Amino acid sequence: MDPIKIKIVDLFKRFNDHDSYITQGLSLDIPTGKLTCIIGKSGEGKSLLLKQIIGLIEPTSGQILVDGKDTVGLQGQAKIENFKKFGYVFQFAALLDSLTVFENVGIVDLENGMNPKDVRQKVTEKLSLVDLDHTILDKYPSELSGGMKKRVGFARTLMSNPEIILYDEPTTGLDPITIKVVHELISSMQKKLHITSVVISHDVDIFNYADKVALLYEGQIKSQVDAKNIWESNDPYIYQFIRGLIQGPIAVEQPLVRKR
Repeated sequence: MDPIKIKIVDLFKRFNDHDSYITQGLSLDIPTGKLTCIIGKSGEGKSLLLKQIIGLIEPTSGQILVDGKDTVGLQGQAKIENFKKFGYVFQFAALLDSLTVFENVGIVDLENGMNPKDVRQKVTEKLSLVDLDHTILDKYPSELSGGMKKRVGFARTLMSNPEIILYDEPTTGLDPITIKVVHELISSMQKKLHITSVVISHDVDIFNYADKVALLYEGQIKSQVDAKNIWESNDPYIYQFIRGLIQGPIAVEQPLVRKR
C-alpha cells in the first residue's frame, strides 16, 4: 500500500483573471489510513482546498494525485469513479429537516431504487458505527441533539464506504464536551475502517487524535508536523497559531519568546 494517499503538488487557484490567487503553490502529502488536520486562520481557503481535493472545484493549475493518479481535469465516468472514493462531512450536519434519520442517511440508495427494507438494514449498520441505534431511525433532525446530528451526518457519509473522508470544521457550534466526543468518533472510525481522514478544525483538541498537522497560511502549507510533537514545536507558524497569536502577518523573522 502506498504510504501517500493524496499528493498535492504546486496547486494554484483563482476564480477569474482579475483576482489574486487564493491557493498559491500549495503542496501537501496526505498519508494513507491516517488522520491529517489542516489548520489556519479564517479566510485562508481551507474549505476551498477540500473542494479542490474532492473535485468539486477545479484548480487553476497544479496536480492532485489520488492513489498516484492525477485527478485534475477528470471528466465523465473517470470523475464519477474518483468521487466514489470520497466522503464529505459538512461544517453543519446538513440534514434535511423534512426527512427522518432513516431517510436522511439512506437518501442516495432510496433515490436509486434500492429496496427500503435493505436500505433500513444498511442504515442501521452505519448508525452502529457512530454509536447510534435503530431507535432513532424514525426521528426527525429537530428531535436530535447537536452531537447526534453530527453522528447522523457521519453515518450518511459512511453509506458509500469511502476510502477518504474530508471533514469541514465538524465541531463548529458544539460545546467542549461534545467536541471531544466528535473527535473521538472521527479517530475511532479512521482506525476501525482504515479510512484516510482530512479534518479542518480550529479546536486544538483535535491534536490529541491527529497523526499529522499542516498549517495553511497565505495560500500555502507553511508547516507540517507530527501531531504528537506539536506542543513542543519550534516552528514559528505553528507556535504562533496554536497560541492564538496570529492577528496579522506572521513575523517569522522575529525570535520566539515563549511565555511560561
